[in-house]
Amino acid sequence: MKILSKLFATVIIFESPFRLIKTLNDIQTHFGNRIVSVCREMTKIHEEVFRGSIWKTLNYFNEKPTIKGEVIILVAKEDYDE
Repeated sequence: MKILSKLFATVIIFESPFRLIKTLNDIQTHFGNRIVSVCREMTKIHEEVFRGSIWKTLNYFNEKPTIKGEVIILVAKEDYDE
């Protein structure tokens, strides 16, 4: 992850819903408070996209009782400005 945090580009991660919280915590540790988008169940009836700082994203998904479906995490480049 340390190498990925130095890239001047958006990083895309395909992740299991069972490891989402752990991966978001790793992103916070290695990337800092970046903007992320978590996309779940893309192109399906229960599609969900959450976008915000890593802290807001962690709070949002920690409050969910279960997380299901395919998950894609996009981590913005270091100097990304909303």
